[in-house]
Amino acid sequence: MGYAFISYSTQNQQSADALRALFHRHRVDVWMAPYDIPAGSKYAAVITRAVRECACFVLLLSDASQSSSAVDSEVELAVLTYHKSVVTVQLEDVVLNDSFTFYLHNRQIVPVKTIDENAPGIQKILSAVIAFTGQTYDPDDLHDAKDAAAQKQPATGKLFGSIPPLDDFLKTAGTTGEIAKKTAPPEPALPDEDLPTDPEKLFSLGLNYENGTNGKPQDYARAVRCYRLAAEQGHAAALNNLGGCSLHGWGMPKDPVKAVEYYRKAAERGNVAAIFNIGVCYANGDGVPVDKKEAFRYYQMAAEKDYVSAFYTLGLYYENGWACVKDDVKAAEYYRKAADRGHATAQNNYGGCLLRGRGVKKDEAEALRYYKMAADQGNLVAIFNVGVCYENGQGTPKDEAAAFRYYKLAAERGHAGAIFNVGRCYEFAKGVAQDYPMAFHYYQLAAEKGYAAALNNLGGCYLHGRGTPKDEAAAFRSYMAAANKDYLSAIYNVAVCCENGQGTPQNYEMAVKYYRMAAERGHADALNNLGGCSLRGKGVPLDEAAAVNYYLQAAQRGSISAYYNLGYCCEYGKGTPANRETAVTYYKYAAQHGNQNAVKALKRLGESF
Repeated sequence: MGYAFISYSTQNQQSADALRALFHRHRVDVWMAPYDIPAGSKYAAVITRAVRECACFVLLLSDASQSSSAVDSEVELAVLTYHKSVVTVQLEDVVLNDSFTFYLHNRQIVPVKTIDENAPGIQKILSAVIAFTGQTYDPDDLHDAKDAAAQKQPATGKLFGSIPPLDDFLKTAGTTGEIAKKTAPPEPALPDEDLPTDPEKLFSLGLNYENGTNGKPQDYARAVRCYRLAAEQGHAAALNNLGGCSLHGWGMPKDPVKAVEYYRKAAERGNVAAIFNIGVCYANGDGVPVDKKEAFRYYQMAAEKDYVSAFYTLGLYYENGWACVKDDVKAAEYYRKAADRGHATAQNNYGGCLLRGRGVKKDEAEALRYYKMAADQGNLVAIFNVGVCYENGQGTPKDEAAAFRYYKLAAERGHAGAIFNVGRCYEFAKGVAQDYPMAFHYYQLAAEKGYAAALNNLGGCYLHGRGTPKDEAAAFRSYMAAANKDYLSAIYNVAVCCENGQGTPQNYEMAVKYYRMAAERGHADALNNLGGCSLRGKGVPLDEAAAVNYYLQAAQRGSISAYYNLGYCCEYGKGTPANRETAVTYYKYAAQHGNQNAVKALKRLGESF
């Protein structure tokens, strides 16, 4: 038996905890952060393994989760990399952004108003998750389970009955996703005489019932009936929509195999959306075995018929080398085709190609134009990217105030990187008045989303008492949390704390361990400090020659302190023959770049700079 992985935003912590408890009451094994992350482990590695090995992936869908970079990464792993069965629990009314539209294409979404045994939609979710994980379940015992939990004693009902067939997974009975009660009377059939006979009119009526538009109630069963009557007359779009209904279980039994049959019939009649949908089925393993190459072939066929979503998807495939040879030129070309047809995510991605010169000639001004096009459509990542361009002066004169406005806009919609950057702007007075308490506040918000850079900067706030009372222990904890997410600056900061005994007992051996971890990734100050440890025998055997070698590596990577230290070694013959002239050269370079120790050394030697 497997387990269910729960993916959620920390802003929905209460709902996630309630769902976790509900699954546990029904003896479903659950993996959910932070409860199942071992102390001291690398966050990214643990999450990846947990998604890879789960039996099903449960997504708590909300505006906050769509804006969470962590949730986005988890969903991408589940859908695109490991092709997991996904159960999407919609916690609130949301409009899917471009990324989640792609991830959840042709996947059912179950709306729930609360995580409670009796809440509409919960039985669907439970039956699906229990079936996917290999547990057994009888929906008649939902109330028994709840009552038993309230009495703090085992349930007496038949909690372990037969597994519901997966074809019944997430059938929708109404606009809120409510379960059709066993005793509820069936919906009255729509009289035949009320139906048009023209296939196009039947199709349009089906759309109205499917979407609850033009005065019609949302009624999937009636939509399916209209689509079937239109399909019997060869209406290709109706066949395509029957495929979607069959895939999701909307108004008919869920049957992915049948869905693919409908899509194929529609595709044979020239429906380009159906051609694209067949590709999606092959990509996700819906009704057919997972076959990325076959998916790619259908995407190409849809693109040849000018289908915008196919352009964007082929861009993704070429960018990542999925089922094809990685080709940045073709990726940029397909992104541009979709972007110029108004696809917001493609506009953002093509902006990235232009900004970096990836697959296309570098053009920062044009990159910014595409970012702004996507931002005007509400693309969250693009809004953030416009801010980055203004801050760095890419494609536009540098404008920190404009950068702050865009960061603030993206932060208000939950973008973790933007929340962090708003904090950074407040800390360093970039486009806004310096305000340490506000910086600390935004760092906290970004840290709650698991943003490693924010955890690192929170450590700095605690260490120096910026925006919060000075607390070295809290600083060390924040640095360590960021280091556990493999954030390079935090790894270095942990080493500094260990060396100096800040927030943790002084431990030179531990300091050297973390300095080495950072140095292996080219961190200049870590290399410089390793030189200091070697020169003084702190945490490692005293080795002056090794110290000089570390200082040289650090200087090559731009450490000004390392230039001063090389001057010191050359002046006093530490690890290298004494050489006053060489020492003065190193001191002068360090002094010219603001190193006050070097300034003092030059004065002592009677040298100017």
